[in-house]
Amino acid sequence: MAPMLKFTVQVSKPELIRPEKPTPREFKYLSNIDDQKGLRNHIPFVHFYPPSTASSQTHDQDPVGLIKQALARALVYYYPVAGRLRHADKGKLVVDCCGEGVIFREGNADIKLAQLREADGGLKPPFPQWESLLVDDLWGSVLVTDSPLLRMQVTRLACGGFVLAYTLNHCICDAYGAYILIKAISEFCLNPTQVAPSLLPAWGRQALHPRSPPTISYPHHEYDVTSSSPHDPEDPTAAYTETDFKSLAQTSVFLSQADISSLKKQTN
Repeated sequence: MAPMLKFTVQVSKPELIRPEKPTPREFKYLSNIDDQKGLRNHIPFVHFYPPSTASSQTHDQDPVGLIKQALARALVYYYPVAGRLRHADKGKLVVDCCGEGVIFREGNADIKLAQLREADGGLKPPFPQWESLLVDDLWGSVLVTDSPLLRMQVTRLACGGFVLAYTLNHCICDAYGAYILIKAISEFCLNPTQVAPSLLPAWGRQALHPRSPPTISYPHHEYDVTSSSPHDPEDPTAAYTETDFKSLAQTSVFLSQADISSLKKQTN
């Protein structure tokens, strides 16, 4: 087993990145699926980029400035991400598209990507010094409401590569939503003259607005509450019925590039 790596990350003072242009000031509806208690948290993502071997004006630029500028442009289209979650009636949350911005910070690490690959476990959790690559508790950013919904850090590596790490509020989007946001940022990085993202965002949460009065058409036993088991704040699952759903266990599956290629071949 390889020894755990130790390296130093020097970070700059964080700043708020706002949309490059004025955006609509409005409130966006969140469905009951979006703002359920289990999703009121921040989900982390990390991307590792090797040193560029291409020779062009874009590839020769500092990734920090490039990504920061592209982020401001992408937020014009994904402007709810630059807003804040607010409390509404009956425990609901709404998105206040106030354009206050997202947290951005740059860093410099005294380690190479090759060394990170050789670390115990490689480029997958548990990752050495994971917390040094993510923005920590700044301006209440770990809170769900009244705080930035996106926290991003770009860390330069000693080899010329860099790490893009960020957390997104889960009420705003899932993994695919994060993907299309990062795809837009990537497009603006690669082509600064591009007018708009190739895939424009769609909100569409109103399609999941509950009927009035509510009409239950399918039983969701994962939300069943037992009458004999009082709620225990130390154990959030204690008040729920032991069903087949509740007996399932969560696990993480790590797929290599070869695994993904093999799956794609079988699908095709």
